[in-house]
Amino acid sequence: MGNTESIAALTSSLQDAELTTALTQMQSNPAALQTYLQRAQERLYNNVTQQKDDTFQKVYGDLERASTTERAVYHYYKRNSDLNTLQKNVFDSQKKSADAVIHDRDLAKRQYEINQWTASNKKETLFIYSQMFIVLCTFVILGYLWMKGILGTSVVMILGVVVLLIVIFTIVNRSQYTDFVRDKRFWNRRLFPVYRPIPTPNICPTAPTASAPTTATATATQ
Repeated sequence: MGNTESIAALTSSLQDAELTTALTQMQSNPAALQTYLQRAQERLYNNVTQQKDDTFQKVYGDLERASTTERAVYHYYKRNSDLNTLQKNVFDSQKKSADAVIHDRDLAKRQYEINQWTASNKKETLFIYSQMFIVLCTFVILGYLWMKGILGTSVVMILGVVVLLIVIFTIVNRSQYTDFVRDKRFWNRRLFPVYRPIPTPNICPTAPTASAPTTATATATQ
């Protein structure tokens, strides 16, 4: 690095000396000096003009490349936006189809549950009506036997009360179970009461405080 700087300094000194010698020689010849200065001015003007043109061409080329890059980025952006829009449309279409399938499945499943609950409720209601019809027939038979004198009044009343109590117990039990115990969605399920969690008692002894050993030590020292 030092050699290069020294060589550059020496070269500059030699050029300055040569220029000084040339100017000294030209002082005796004004026409040659004027010609030399005119050529130096022209060379300086041409160099400055050429540098400006080169700088302008470079800046203009950079501007064109930047503009081309910007247009390419904009086209890439539009292409990506179009692809995103197409993908979103496909996704929305598939999602709507999937939601429709899930809705139809849930609707069919819920309708099946409703039909099962309704059919089972009607069957149980029919059972109650059948039992009431059987009880009515039993009362008719008991009344016929009582009128024929086959059964006494007390026996007929006891049997009638027992049969009536059975019917009343069945109706009340069925009503209470359906209203309060049976699940309102699934016929074959029942609701269980939810109990609050029982708090766990704290049976662990508390840790001794820091002052207790100090007091014990003081007492032992005394």
